[in-house]
Amino acid sequence: MGLQLTTRQTPGALDADLVIMNGETIYVGNIVIANSSAAGVLVELQNSSSVTKGWIYAPASSTVTIQFETLFDAGLKIISLGDASVLATVMHSAGGR
Repeated sequence: MGLQLTTRQTPGALDADLVIMNGETIYVGNIVIANSSAAGVLVELQNSSSVTKGWIYAPASSTVTIQFETLFDAGLKIISLGDASVLATVMHSAGGR
């Protein structure tokens, strides 16, 4: 087993942007997207400079876990879907929001 770098969990509904450690380097281990809506959703990941770093697709009524194990050089922002039925939880290094 590798070094434990994810010491925090930050959850949030995606009815607003979920921002973690704005402007600072952050290590992200896992991202969980729980979608209880009746339609699939595409979740966009950006750094704090609004540079897209990836996407996660969550089918309708599903939970998806993505193992990133990477650095986000200017924090992490999960873009709002305007939908409180979609939840995100990020396991990351110290900081949080």
